[in-house]
Amino acid sequence: MTKITPNRRTILSGAAATFLTGISGLVKPARAHGLALTRTMRGV
Repeated sequence: MTKITPNRRTILSGAAATFLTGISGLVKPARAHGLALTRTMRGV
């Protein structure tokens, strides 16, 4: 089995990707404007 040893570059790139993904979700939350409500959806 291969042993994976993380270095500074992989840790920083992973942290940056996680940070940017989280920020993009906070800035522009997902919306479902194109979907019509149905009777089976909650709150209808």
